[in-house]
Amino acid sequence: MSTSIRSKCFRSLAFLVAASTATWSQQHAHIDDGYLTFTNENPSLYYRIEFTPNLTGTEEWDGTYRSLRNIHSAEPEITVPIGVFYRVVGRAEPYVTGTATAGNILTGRTAYVNDAEVKGTMPNVGTVDFFPQSAAQTIPQGYHSGKGEVAGDTNLVEHNVRSGTTLFGIAGVLEQATGKATPAQVLDSRTFSNDEGPAIGTMSHQSGHVTAQSVTRNETTLRFRPPMGYYAGTAANSVQFSDPDFVAENVKYGVNLFALPGAYPSAAVVMTGQTLSFAVGDDAWWHTNEVGVAWPAPRFTDHDDGTVTDHLTRLMWVKDADLPGGRLTWDAALDFCNAMNAGVGTYGYTDWRLPNICELNSLIDYGQHTPPLPAGHPFSNVETFFYFSSSTQAISTNSAWGQEMTAGAVFFLTKANECSVWPVRGGMR
Repeated sequence: MSTSIRSKCFRSLAFLVAASTATWSQQHAHIDDGYLTFTNENPSLYYRIEFTPNLTGTEEWDGTYRSLRNIHSAEPEITVPIGVFYRVVGRAEPYVTGTATAGNILTGRTAYVNDAEVKGTMPNVGTVDFFPQSAAQTIPQGYHSGKGEVAGDTNLVEHNVRSGTTLFGIAGVLEQATGKATPAQVLDSRTFSNDEGPAIGTMSHQSGHVTAQSVTRNETTLRFRPPMGYYAGTAANSVQFSDPDFVAENVKYGVNLFALPGAYPSAAVVMTGQTLSFAVGDDAWWHTNEVGVAWPAPRFTDHDDGTVTDHLTRLMWVKDADLPGGRLTWDAALDFCNAMNAGVGTYGYTDWRLPNICELNSLIDYGQHTPPLPAGHPFSNVETFFYFSSSTQAISTNSAWGQEMTAGAVFFLTKANECSVWPVRGGMR
């Protein structure tokens, strides 16, 4: 509740205006019909109007009696209403109140609290940067500019914080190294940690084709042991076991061994080579019915070094069927073949010999004549005469078996005769 009393004011008043924030002085002013006009000495000042009952009383200009305040203008003269009538209004609280103290106001700044000027004492801290520490840091008392920073660290990521721990809001995933792995169990050049700390792997990285270190057989099962190490498991990786004897000529004919078709004849007799039949049931007729072991294709391989391999018998022959350059007796033929093995040998081999009669006869193609050798054979200087074998005739030991190279007949001749010589090697068990 408030009450008001109207009364006419006195015209005879004294006027004071503030010349500065600390000094008060008499100003040029006049009243006209309730309006006060005074000179604006400094547009930067804030004026207030005070009054006193009279100029001769005991009251002093101490701001106790106030009217208008905070009058501010850029005009050279300021006019404000004073009024000739007044209303007195009462209320329980002061008309101008406040709770701010000097410590609540920034230093170097002034404010009015309950119509009293208060000079601020709040420290101006300005810009302050903080760095994380293990203990809490006191924020300096006072005003902060809001430009300070709390320092960050790029290493503050989940993989650098222990699992089960949250550091500055980052949940860690780093696990304690408790492994038992050894360098030999970790791939070469890869880093890892175990109970003893960081280490570098030494496990070999196998690439490309590698050769098995050993092979063992258990009944019908072969076991290959690959070298130790890591394998990528791609098509470029394979484990292999090399054996120079793993060739078709060493595998039984008609049998596939590790996908290799065998070419070695079994106990069956090989075909004669005749393909022209003259009657039902003759050699050529049965040949078309696949009687006998078939010849390999190709039958021969010319090594271009003076030697030829027969893939049917695995025997190696000299390509020149008249290597001695003439005919020799049986004893001289044996001596000639033995002499071929002197030093580094002939054509690089030191196991040349005179062939036995079965070996000589194995060259015969009974479908050919003059000479009776397979069509397309690679041999040169084949004599259409007898070739001595190393086989002695059992009835007359002064004679040896020989192979005739016109029609393919087998005869025996005295060892004193001179015949052609055709050295051979291989066929050893």
